[in-house]
Amino acid sequence: MAAYFFIVTAYYLITYFIFKRSVFQLIFGLEIQTNRWAYILLKAALIGAIPFVLTYLHSILILTLLFLLLILISLIIGLWKKKSLWQLLAQATVVKSEQSPYRKRYLVGTLLCVLIPVFIQTIKEYNFFLNEGAWISNSRMSMPVSFPAKQKFIQAINRHKQDPVEYIFRLFEENDVVILCERLHPEQTQWHFFSQIILNDRFATKIGNVFTELGNAYYQKELEEYMNTKFCTMEDLKKATARIARESSGPWAFWTNTNWHDFLLNLHEYNLAKDSSHKINLFFSDSTMNWQNTHDKKQWDIARYSNRDSIMANTIIAKYNELLYSNVERKKMLVIMNTRHAFKGFIFPIQPNVSDYLSEHLPSKMANILINGTTQLLLPMKGGLWDEAALEIGDEWAVDYNECVLGNIFFDLFPIPLTKNLRYKDVFSGMIYYKHPKDWRESHGYEYILDSFKDTLLYRLAIMGYDDTRFVDLYEKNIREERPVILIKLFNFCFLVIHYIISIFLLINVVVLFILSFGNKAMNNES
Repeated sequence: MAAYFFIVTAYYLITYFIFKRSVFQLIFGLEIQTNRWAYILLKAALIGAIPFVLTYLHSILILTLLFLLLILISLIIGLWKKKSLWQLLAQATVVKSEQSPYRKRYLVGTLLCVLIPVFIQTIKEYNFFLNEGAWISNSRMSMPVSFPAKQKFIQAINRHKQDPVEYIFRLFEENDVVILCERLHPEQTQWHFFSQIILNDRFATKIGNVFTELGNAYYQKELEEYMNTKFCTMEDLKKATARIARESSGPWAFWTNTNWHDFLLNLHEYNLAKDSSHKINLFFSDSTMNWQNTHDKKQWDIARYSNRDSIMANTIIAKYNELLYSNVERKKMLVIMNTRHAFKGFIFPIQPNVSDYLSEHLPSKMANILINGTTQLLLPMKGGLWDEAALEIGDEWAVDYNECVLGNIFFDLFPIPLTKNLRYKDVFSGMIYYKHPKDWRESHGYEYILDSFKDTLLYRLAIMGYDDTRFVDLYEKNIREERPVILIKLFNFCFLVIHYIISIFLLINVVVLFILSFGNKAMNNES
């Protein structure tokens, strides 16, 4: 986007000051006689300033609609008034000049000059393939990035990159609590990384405690019973794991993500072989809602819109204080929170985040780490620069924002109006890059997910006011569905659409002036 606005601005400045008209107008021999500055300013505002502001605010969908609207209006006005939108708004008079008569080859040459670079750039920057006949995916990056900026990212990352697992253990040498910022809940590969850290004898010996946003604290007792039970058969273990996994939903009816179910199962198997002093303790933090005491939608709404961050933080702080003043050796804890809950120093309009509460309670003993993900609007971080750099560096590394210059770049994981003065190092201690978005996978479903639970689920859905039961029938079949992250693909596709909309938009000048030239030619012939 930045490159586009630079090119457009440079194009209009150069052509105006050199030719006093655009290249297209020069080719067709058209000349603006009145209101020249109004014409230029309106054109600059509508295709330069306004889109720039919209992009700065991350309103990509509004930007897309703006371009579509301008294209539609320009075509209608061109056919109806025989003027471009800019000429009509500026009330400019455009006349035919005899100095540069229209020739068909000029139009063809101009079209080729615009279309060929666009085609080459597209082939170079995008690799397309169809997935299940529905989504076009971009396997390289989410949008074009400037080569110099990408090289700066690569140089800074190579200078400061660390092994991700070692980086976490290094943080625990100085901190009692380390928070990991989970990306999209259903994404599978991030939990492979979490398991590398947690299902580890080194972690079990030195830290030993894990808190997750997932999990209803009302079921903590059932969780501990599950972790301490040696099941007779694998079927019994899977049924028990499914019961715990589906009750990890907080205010939602049940939890369907495969990654959480698999983690519980693997943690149970890890703990089974350890004595009590080396078992890993897992704690649920979300106690906003007890389904057993919820009987209507009003009660559900109260629980749903409660201050979850405060409740989860208080649950974690209470356990931390209990460990701190007890005689147990392992007093540190790893906390896994999703997206905004892990932001520090970013005050959400309704409430502070879990990281803010923990940072206030432990001002010098907490670190929070970003796992590479997307913005709240599911756009790529820094316009795809991190992802593009990872294609050359590799996709498993960590950087500390207090050591790496990239910590000084502006924070863009939430809409800019709320975070315009924040940099990444103000919000996170560092970042772990684990897997490029093209390798992300989302997975739903697991065995026995609705085992003796269907009636309970239907009752909860009725309380929530949700009467569509099609997905209930789907999960009753015990289908485990894994696929590339569809939302990422969708937004990659949107960026591709925007890329072409911009190109089409620039061609509107050719189309309108083509109409104008034929109109003027016909008038000259008549005269």
